[in-house]
Amino acid sequence: MTSVADCTAHCKAASAARPERMARAGRIRRLANRFPSLRFRSLISLIFCATLALVFALPVTALAGPRTGAQSASSRTHLSAAELAREAEEALYSAEFSNAAVLYERAASLEPDDAYNWLGLANSRLLGILQASGRLDASLYSASTPLLEKSWPPPDAAKVRDWWTALERTRALCDERIRKNPADAEAWYIHSAGHGMEANYRLTIERKYFDALRAAGRTRDAARKALSLLPRLVDAKLLLGAYEFGIGSIPAAFRWMLFFGGHSGSKSKGIELLLEARSGGTRARAAAMSLLGVFYFRNEEFARSREMWLELQRTYPRNLRADLELARNYAKEGDTIDAASALTRALQQVHARRAAAQAHGREYSPATSGIEEDRLLFELAGLLESVGRREEALARYEELIALPGARGVLAAHAHVLAGDICRGLGRRERATQHYQAARALPFPEAQKLAAQRMKLLRR
Repeated sequence: MTSVADCTAHCKAASAARPERMARAGRIRRLANRFPSLRFRSLISLIFCATLALVFALPVTALAGPRTGAQSASSRTHLSAAELAREAEEALYSAEFSNAAVLYERAASLEPDDAYNWLGLANSRLLGILQASGRLDASLYSASTPLLEKSWPPPDAAKVRDWWTALERTRALCDERIRKNPADAEAWYIHSAGHGMEANYRLTIERKYFDALRAAGRTRDAARKALSLLPRLVDAKLLLGAYEFGIGSIPAAFRWMLFFGGHSGSKSKGIELLLEARSGGTRARAAAMSLLGVFYFRNEEFARSREMWLELQRTYPRNLRADLELARNYAKEGDTIDAASALTRALQQVHARRAAAQAHGREYSPATSGIEEDRLLFELAGLLESVGRREEALARYEELIALPGARGVLAAHAHVLAGDICRGLGRRERATQHYQAARALPFPEAQKLAAQRMKLLRR
């Protein structure tokens, strides 16, 4: 039987308690140094190709039916901790991260010794941090990401501290449970999800690839421990499936490097584990759908990927990000028309939510929908233009330009692209206005493009 000391050491400092892992990491570093052009960064990024979805692995209370009413739980009182947790999960899977964090915080205040609530709070806070920095949506907005990724802001230090506080509280509660009962499978499972969250943070925010890899290893180990203690805990297969697929995604020519560090995996086994979590899990089904949607996309199985996102959207109809994932699938297959239709649906929902908020005297915040409207408009305009719907594309670019809070670099490039459309339509004066507006904004690349276009107009 595992001793209490061993359990505690594993949870708090696995790398220190197991020096052989440090030796393995050293071997990986030495191997990586032999491939300077690779720099090992791309390998680690592949391992965590779906870490953003992995942190959705929340073993919170059982799913309640989706709520579509206008009244949010955050505005109601006298709800129990379990009811708040269900509302929080609904908000989380609807990509309403700030609302989810408020609800989980209230649930944790009512039941401060429930590790699930603290894990949900940590998860919501981390996703909010990633969204605010632009990292969460990098793959969904392919047109704007190259313009923004070099200027991603650092995360808010206070929010990062709040996230760590919630994660450490989760770990402390799990440690206490394991001290009392080393065979507590649920506590090991919560630890596994927490380690997955840390891996995500180490990779996407800190860019500490080896630290992220070690955290991923702890995710795997804790999930295996949970499953060995309680084989019917099918939810743990979600975390193992994500790990297996990530390692298996690495080209075989380089996978041996990670093998020396104790890491191995298979894409097919990862998919198999995730399908089991989707069909037999009790708390991780939606997370499994998200991961399968991502992994099928990476495998270029676009129809299956869309099936997952459509199922998730039916379960959580407030989730507008599913339409963005569907658009990405269609665009990858070359179906630009359906891709534009999916983005148009998302934009219409954003407009409807803003109108509803204004009708009730509330300020609309894009953070409540999980949609970055300026990036959505930029993406949609490009798709519309590519299929010859220039008037609609022009309208979307100009809507972005007029959008309060739109990022300046996107507005500047929208001016250039709107000017190009106007020039193609023979509207020289309007094109000139757009180009001049782009040159007036402090973004050198857009200024250069606008100056080049102005020369073309004078010919």
